[in-house]
Amino acid sequence: MGNGRMPDLRLVIPAVVVWCAAIVLVGVPEYASASGIGAFALCAVWAGTLLVGRGGGTLTLLLVSCALLGLVGCRVATGEESRTPAELERLLSDRTELCAEFLIMGTPESAASGFGDGLFVSATMRSVGPCAGEGPHVSLSAPVQLLAERNALRDAEQRTVTIGWVVSGSVRLSPTTSGDQQAYRARLDSSSTQVSPPGVLLQHLNGLRASFLELSRDMPGRGGQLLPGLAIGDTTLVSEELESDMVESSLTHLTAVSGANCAVITGLIMGVGRWCGLRRRTRLIAATAALLAFVLLVTPEPSVLRAAVMSLVVMLSLGTGRPGAGLSSLAVAVIGLVLWDPWLARHYGFVLSVLATAGLLALSGPLTERLRVWFPAWIAAALAVPLAAQLTCQPVLILLQPVLPVYGVLANLAAAPAAPIATIVGLIACVCAPGVPGLARVAIEVAWWPSSWIAQIAEVSSSLPGAQVSWVSGVLGALLLGMGTAMGVIVLRLSARRGYRPILRPVLLLAIALVAGAGLGGANGRGWYAQLTHPAEWSYVMCDVGQGDAVLINAGTATVLVDVGPYPTLIRDCLDLMGVEVVDLLVLSHYDQDHVGGLEGVLGQVREAVVAPTVGESREGVVLDSLDHAGIPVQTGLSGDVGVVGDSAWRVWAPDSTDDADNSNDLSVVLEVNGPRGSAIFLGDLGESAQRRLLATMRDTGSVPHPDVVKVSHHGSRDQCPEFYRELGAPVALVSVGQDNGYGHPTDDALSLLSAAGSSVARTDELGTVALSREPEGPEWVVWNSGTSAEK
Repeated sequence: MGNGRMPDLRLVIPAVVVWCAAIVLVGVPEYASASGIGAFALCAVWAGTLLVGRGGGTLTLLLVSCALLGLVGCRVATGEESRTPAELERLLSDRTELCAEFLIMGTPESAASGFGDGLFVSATMRSVGPCAGEGPHVSLSAPVQLLAERNALRDAEQRTVTIGWVVSGSVRLSPTTSGDQQAYRARLDSSSTQVSPPGVLLQHLNGLRASFLELSRDMPGRGGQLLPGLAIGDTTLVSEELESDMVESSLTHLTAVSGANCAVITGLIMGVGRWCGLRRRTRLIAATAALLAFVLLVTPEPSVLRAAVMSLVVMLSLGTGRPGAGLSSLAVAVIGLVLWDPWLARHYGFVLSVLATAGLLALSGPLTERLRVWFPAWIAAALAVPLAAQLTCQPVLILLQPVLPVYGVLANLAAAPAAPIATIVGLIACVCAPGVPGLARVAIEVAWWPSSWIAQIAEVSSSLPGAQVSWVSGVLGALLLGMGTAMGVIVLRLSARRGYRPILRPVLLLAIALVAGAGLGGANGRGWYAQLTHPAEWSYVMCDVGQGDAVLINAGTATVLVDVGPYPTLIRDCLDLMGVEVVDLLVLSHYDQDHVGGLEGVLGQVREAVVAPTVGESREGVVLDSLDHAGIPVQTGLSGDVGVVGDSAWRVWAPDSTDDADNSNDLSVVLEVNGPRGSAIFLGDLGESAQRRLLATMRDTGSVPHPDVVKVSHHGSRDQCPEFYRELGAPVALVSVGQDNGYGHPTDDALSLLSAAGSSVARTDELGTVALSREPEGPEWVVWNSGTSAEK
């Protein structure tokens, strides 16, 4: 154990076992107890083998791994019970109006695209029960994603809540799947919200953060926007344009608190303590206290926890006089955090943080050696660091966005000298902001220069030709890129060895070329085909998905998809045809198979979703589980809900409630969208009686819409209200229907009432996929169609 390599491996293997076990078991918690008991039983057998002297180092390693596997199983089983107590499940099944209390665990973030002027924030639900006081409140500790209007998360002094605040009020809860880190998604009723501030320490830290943000707002340009992210990981001020540039240039990791930030904190305290003549143990205690305060300041996100725990492990090893290797410290951090919270194992922030650190520790050295063949040593070392992190993280990043940043390594190389300066000096400004504003002003002006440099790098690199190259999306894309990366690392290691068979290199290089061709060609080939086959500026696209519904909406900088049809392949083909890679807002009008059956075809591309209310049908649970498993924020659409997506505004007109619905069709989410490319209303499968009720509601509000486009209800069935369509008066009516569908859709009655309402009908059984386009505020619609139709 003297060379430092074996301790790394002896800890890395159990860490991998713990991590993989948690990834699996949090998804199937019903098997966690049995897995834990089985693992402990196997441990007992192996322990007996060791006692009689028949084991060795390998068996000891297996014994440790098995014991940890048993602990993970028990932790998942007990954690699932405390996250989702049976009493709360009964309250949810009874549809009781619930009031809950939440402890805020992070910084609120603006709800992107689909959820209007709202905020998302991580919180812990501490108690919940009937608002009317008809039953006892359940005490629990369940992580939730809390959604509320911006004003609801402010106190009387208009301070926005942050970590440590307590928020209570009436809430709508939606359970997530077992694998999600959040046990529930909660939407707070703004009219009933009460907030309470945290204790003295957290108030002081929150004050530091708020003062620093105010100073940063006074700084000009993108440097001021980016500085809080570089210093304390707060991206509140970052604009959508800057965020996009940071993503495209592969620089977003600079705004996430990492091991580098923690190293700055601990190193600074240790250095000052040494200068003051403090003993090592005193310096370590002071550094640990400062690190914990820093974690609270930047909020304990998964990547922050990983970095902090790893730093604590390193300091503990220094305190005991047995400094450990980097991989050993990382492995201990992974084991400890996953045993503490197994649901971290699936969190993207945690996964990327661990992979980036592992890449730096394991690959930066070999990469530096190989790059020294072409570059001076200092350039080789500088290039190896971002390249190692990108190689290990990119297969996971493909699941989030199926693109490869072409200039990412060069952008990181250019930003590398500026990042630590902005971090250290910005942190000094943050600490001094409330008490020493003069010094804070000087520090923030100094930190603004490197921050502006990084923002400029992001802007320039993202605007270069081919800044991003499309890659095959989803699990297939991640597997392809992972295989290519692994083979590249093997080639790298083989090239450094003597005596290996030369034939291996060309074989592996050929395999890498094939993988690259499959990943790049599969993604970009679809884009080229799309550019040749459809109008460049479309407003609405009714996808031909057979006997089902799926409509795309161009919202300028965003894309909306209403329903997904019955089959994943058909909706996938439509998105490929139109060159759509990201669906910013998915709306599922209701849960009939012909509207939701194709969901699996788009899950990897959806950012947020609005869904219909549930009434307890089995298909509803499958759909919601799929959305939750994909990590997609979900909102139940009810009358009065509004939001903004891209350059368009949306409004939900129906349903009001589930009480007076004649059938599931009448629970359809009726969506109105208004933007510079026109307006449209989507009626789901709303029947005649529900249409009459909706028309009465619209008249009562005095705001009956007059859209340019109406998506006809229920594929043009007979169950329509002529008066409703006449009142809408849409010039274009879209009918999504399969050829020879057996239902007689669209019926002659439906076509007649549309004609009487002055609507021109476009139907998929005759035209295939239909695209509508016109210039903003232009008078005439241009209709394009694929000319072929899907069968039934």
